[in-house]
Amino acid sequence: MHTFTCPYHAWSYSNDGALLGIPHGHCFPNLKKNDHNLIPLPVEERFGLIWVLPQPKANLDLSGFLDHSLSGISEDLKALELEHHIVFKPHERNWRANWKVLADGGLETYHFRVVHQRSIYPFFFDNLLVFDRFSHHQRLVLPKRSIAELAKVERNQWNLRSHANLIYFLFPNIVLLIQPDHIAVVAISPISVSESRITVAMLIPQSNTIEKDVEYWEKNRQITISALDEDFIVGEKIFEGARSIAFPHFVFGRNELGISAFHESLEKIIMEQEKEPG
Repeated sequence: MHTFTCPYHAWSYSNDGALLGIPHGHCFPNLKKNDHNLIPLPVEERFGLIWVLPQPKANLDLSGFLDHSLSGISEDLKALELEHHIVFKPHERNWRANWKVLADGGLETYHFRVVHQRSIYPFFFDNLLVFDRFSHHQRLVLPKRSIAELAKVERNQWNLRSHANLIYFLFPNIVLLIQPDHIAVVAISPISVSESRITVAMLIPQSNTIEKDVEYWEKNRQITISALDEDFIVGEKIFEGARSIAFPHFVFGRNELGISAFHESLEKIIMEQEKEPG
């Protein structure tokens, strides 16, 4: 894409944000194009992802954001080599639920036996994961039942991705679902208090030929989207119940470390912003 065009009045802009054209420009005789360029935002490309801070003139400290603690998450992201992947048929859908409710569902496996009973649960253990926290970010390891087979294999031949799903939660709303031969990037974006947009981008290695394996990748794509939809269908019902005055609070168990950490981080950041002057 070489230009951006406004879907309302069709003003057009170049890739660097410069205003190029105005339909019926004679209606704006005194307008100076340079005064109406798109507003630049801090941006950086790293680990095969584009990171944007939606605050003009702010400082995008990506290293500080990812590696706030001594055990940062950058090395993990680097090892994924996302820059050597390509996007296969992205998916987008809106859901009638607050974005935080939808994010909660991806941070625990307590619900697997009930919600995913006929889909992915048979491959996983019931209510079992390994949780690591990196400041506000998280890494979850969801072992599959097949991991028991590694007891018969030399440790230097272990391949964790073949026997577990890894989830990286990049605070506050990005989930990387690491599967054996591909990665799903899930963005949870608030539209309003009661509506959210879910975008799923399936990343496959560049070395694979899409045309040759399109049936295989499509099958995997549908499995991922279907499993996520199972979560979000329930998420809508949870949000509907949460809005009732009869629903005073949520209760998290010790097995739901990811959700507890997520809301703890949210509360901490909100309190810090409320303390800031102005």
